[in-house]
Amino acid sequence: MTRIRMTRIGRNMQRLSSILLSLTAAASLGLLNTPATAADSLNVPAGYKLVGTLDPSALPASPPPETAISEIKESTQNCRKTPADSKQRSSGVYEVCTKITGGIPKNLSPALKRQAAKNLARFHVKSAKSVESSADATCTTTPGTRKVDRGSFCEKGLTIEGTTLDVKGIPIGESLWTVDLSYALSTTSTTWNETISVQLTAVVGTNPILAAQLAQFNATCAPTACSVGGDWATPQLVGLGETVTKDLKFSMPVTAGDEHVGTPSMSMLAWPVAGLPLAPAEWKEPNQVRCDAAVGNSQGCVHPDFKAEVVFPVSKYGAAAATYDFAQKRLIDAWGTAASPLRRLADDEQSKNNRTATCEDNTFIPVPDETVSEDSCDEYPFARTEQGGTAGLLCAEVVPQLQANGTYGYFARAGRPNPTGNEKCIRGHVPFPQNRAAGAALGTFASTSRIMDGEAYLVAVVA
Repeated sequence: MTRIRMTRIGRNMQRLSSILLSLTAAASLGLLNTPATAADSLNVPAGYKLVGTLDPSALPASPPPETAISEIKESTQNCRKTPADSKQRSSGVYEVCTKITGGIPKNLSPALKRQAAKNLARFHVKSAKSVESSADATCTTTPGTRKVDRGSFCEKGLTIEGTTLDVKGIPIGESLWTVDLSYALSTTSTTWNETISVQLTAVVGTNPILAAQLAQFNATCAPTACSVGGDWATPQLVGLGETVTKDLKFSMPVTAGDEHVGTPSMSMLAWPVAGLPLAPAEWKEPNQVRCDAAVGNSQGCVHPDFKAEVVFPVSKYGAAAATYDFAQKRLIDAWGTAASPLRRLADDEQSKNNRTATCEDNTFIPVPDETVSEDSCDEYPFARTEQGGTAGLLCAEVVPQLQANGTYGYFARAGRPNPTGNEKCIRGHVPFPQNRAAGAALGTFASTSRIMDGEAYLVAVVA
C-alpha cells in the first residue's frame, strides 16, 4: 500500500509539474494577460492551440529614424599675425583671431550683442527656408546644435567670432558670423550639395574696413579624399546684416564593388574687402560619410554610424509581419531590435543553405488551405542574415491567423510543442503571396538603404 500510495503521489507531482511548466510558458508569451473574452472570441482551428494574440491597432504607425542631436562645442581661439607690409598692419591690425561657438557667445561686448539681436531674427527666418529644405530630416530648431541621421545632416547657429588686435594685444575690431548648413546624402549618387547660409551678424570697432567682408568655404575628407566645388568654394561678398545662401558641392567617387569612407572637415575664411583673411575657422563634422558601389546596381552614400530600419506594416504584409512581431516580442533574442540588430548576409549560397536548414529540411508540414491559403514557411531571422540558418525543429512554430475583429491569433498546430520563448528562431505558416512580398521588400530595402555585407540593421513591425 505504501508503495502504491507513493507511486500515485509521484504521478500527481509529475502532473502538477507539467501544469506549472505550461503556465510558465504561457505567461512568458503573454497569454495570461489575454482577457478570457478576447480569447473566446477568436476562431480557433480544430486541433490547434492558442499561444498568443496581436492587435495591429496597438502598433506604432511609423518609427522615427535613428538620430543624434548634439551641441556645437566651443573651439580654442585660432590666431595669426598679419604680414608686416600688409594693408591690415598699416591700419593698425597686428593680429587676427577666430573662435567657434554654438549660439551667441556669452562674453560679447554690449555693442556686438545689440547688433546680433537685431540681425539674427532675420537670419534664422531666411536660413530656415533654404537650409532646412535641403535635408531629408527636419533641421534642429535650436541654435548651437547639430542633428544627423543615416541620410542627412543639419547644423544650426554655428557662430564664428572674429577679433582684430593691435600690437599691444588690445581688440580694435570684432565681427560675428552666423552659419547654418545642411545636406541630404543620396543613395543613388556619390555627390551631394551642402547648403550653407551665412550672415555677417555684427561688426564693431575702430577699423571701418570690417563692415563689408568676403567669405569662402573649403572642405576636405579623411581618410578617403573628396573633391569640393560649388559657389562657396570661391569668395562671396557678405554685407553687414545680409544673409547669403549658396552650395558647397562634394563628390566621393568609387569603383565597382568598392566603398570609401571619409569624415568632412570644414574651414571658413572671412576677410575685409580691402584686407587679408582672418585666421581660418575650422571644424570637423561629427559623422562619417560612406559611399559605395557594392550594393545593388548603383552608387550611393550614407552615414554608416546610424542603422537603417526595414519597416513591415501588418496592413500590407499580413501574417509575415505578424510572425516577425511574435519573434521580436516573445522570443529571447528579440532579433531586429536596437538591442539585437540583424546583420545582412550577402552570400547567395550561404543564404540558400540557411533557408534549407530552417524551412526546407522536410520538417515543415504545410497546413490545409482552409487554415492557411497557399501555406509557406517564413523564417525569422531571415535566411539572408548572419543570424539565420537554425535547424527548423529548434524554432518556434506558429500559425498567425487574421480574425474577424482585425486582430491576429497565433496558434500552435497539433503535434508541435507550444513556443517557450527560448527558441532562437521562428517558422510562420504564411500565405505565399505575403511571404514573397515581404522577401521582396527586404531585398529592396538592402539595396535602397545601402546595407553592406555584415552591416547591422533594424526591423520594425507597424500597423
